[in-house]
Amino acid sequence: MTDDFKRPGQWANGTGIAQASEGSTAVVYVGSSLSEIVQAISQALAGRSFSDLIETGRLTVAPAQLVSIPPTKPEYPVARKQLLLRLEAALDTAHAAVLLGDVGSGRSELVRSYTEDRPSIFWLDMEANRQLLPSLALELLLQNISDAIVSQAASASAYENIPASSILVIENISQAVADPGFLARVSQLVSTAKNSGYFVILSTIHSLPSPLGRAIPEVE
Repeated sequence: MTDDFKRPGQWANGTGIAQASEGSTAVVYVGSSLSEIVQAISQALAGRSFSDLIETGRLTVAPAQLVSIPPTKPEYPVARKQLLLRLEAALDTAHAAVLLGDVGSGRSELVRSYTEDRPSIFWLDMEANRQLLPSLALELLLQNISDAIVSQAASASAYENIPASSILVIENISQAVADPGFLARVSQLVSTAKNSGYFVILSTIHSLPSPLGRAIPEVE
């Protein structure tokens, strides 16, 4: 970091963390990519301690933790044959479907029933990952999928690395769609699904905003 005394007091330009006093101004340029900055802020908001920053002037942030475990299967599942048939028909047509229903209406149970015997399932519950920005949570899931594919092409995008016939379940996205980055990634997932051979199942209590909502069959 270099000092540039353009006016009385402290005026800091550079990379790092600056602290100004006595009404002075500190201008800080963080030498990180946008995704790294977003990740750091998300983790800080999740309750990270700032004691190290106060004591040492450095803030060490651990990698973001993603919860991607499917919900527990209920002891007495409710049969929803007609809804299962409608879900299957929607996925056959568009390789994507959105489940609409109030909280407690059984959306998760329906998806569990549908995916029970499927070999490749990737599950993301936005309510279980509220410590992360929605766009970051989805980006981490896509990265985890890419990391698990040993034979992936070096130039392949995260969407191209999703195995054919696999199912991506993204639950409780009612509030997450307010994040433009999340909405853009979901739209890309849906638009790529059919050509790439994977399937996307979304769940929400509200209809999806256009144009995404028009591209995905609803099951309610």
